[in-house]
Amino acid sequence: MLDGRGGDGRFGGVAGPRRVPCGVVLLWVGLLNACAPGAHDALKRRAEAGLLAREICGKFPAVAEREARVFAEEAVETAAAKREEWGVRWTPWVHNMLVNSGKRPRGLCYEWQNTMYFALEEVVPAGLKMTLVEAHRGSPFREHHALSLHAVRGPWKEGVLLDGWSKGGNLYFKPVAEDDHPWQYEAEEPYAEGDRRLARPGR
Repeated sequence: MLDGRGGDGRFGGVAGPRRVPCGVVLLWVGLLNACAPGAHDALKRRAEAGLLAREICGKFPAVAEREARVFAEEAVETAAAKREEWGVRWTPWVHNMLVNSGKRPRGLCYEWQNTMYFALEEVVPAGLKMTLVEAHRGSPFREHHALSLHAVRGPWKEGVLLDGWSKGGNLYFKPVAEDDHPWQYEAEEPYAEGDRRLARPGR
């Protein structure tokens, strides 16, 4: 008796619906979610943190990989969080004009420098320290401030540059000696705005 199926078990000779394995469904859902803007940004930040951690471990072999990773993730995430908080949407120079005209709260290069220092000082890998560096001091259009992460007993010039300003909240990092700016020593810790007192959180 005919039951409407072909000899191979297909209805009318046409393949019926097949059950898709649960694992395949979850994989596709994960891929679709990863395409969302927030997920893409998170993956990008994770990749950047990985690159920074490798830069730190490559330059300072004695540093524990886990400590380098924690520091790198905190650095990248802090820069991204401040980018949102300060409304950084344009190039650094345009954002500077917005800050100076009162249309944005913060985001000048020395504010990035101070904020990054205080956010990272508790997670600096053992054997390393941060030093404030500056370039073109006194120049109204070229003065710049950043951080150097370097060995406690080593020169800051052999450190890794950390700069939240140059890429608008996407953390820029590079060996200090390989960067184009003529960096100079500035201070061991941030100063309070407007005077020479050390600027600790809450002051």
